[in-house]
Amino acid sequence: MALVIALALMTGLQQELRDRIVGSNPHIYVWNTGGIADYRAEAHKLRQVPHVVGAAPAILGQGLISAAGETQPVQIKGIDPVLEQQVHESQGRGHERQPRRV
Repeated sequence: MALVIALALMTGLQQELRDRIVGSNPHIYVWNTGGIADYRAEAHKLRQVPHVVGAAPAILGQGLISAAGETQPVQIKGIDPVLEQQVHESQGRGHERQPRRV
C-alpha cells in the first residue's frame, strides 16, 4: 500500500490533488454587508480589474442536517452555474493559465 501511494505521488498525483483543491476555492472573496443587488453587474466590474480572469457569485451560509437521529452543522454554498464555469478549473480549462477567482 505504501508503495502504491509513493508511486502515485511521484507520478503527478500530488500536483493534481493540489490543483483541484486550490482550483475549487476562491482566491478572493468580495462582499458587501448590505448585500449585492445585481451580482452579474458586480462580477462584470470585477472581471475588468487587471489580471482577474473570472468572477462568480456565491452565497455562503450555515445550516443543520439531521440523519439517523443525529444533527450536525453543515456549510452551505450556493453558486450561479453559468458564471461558475469561467472560474472553476474542472470545466475543461487547461493548466496553462491559472484563474484568479473573485
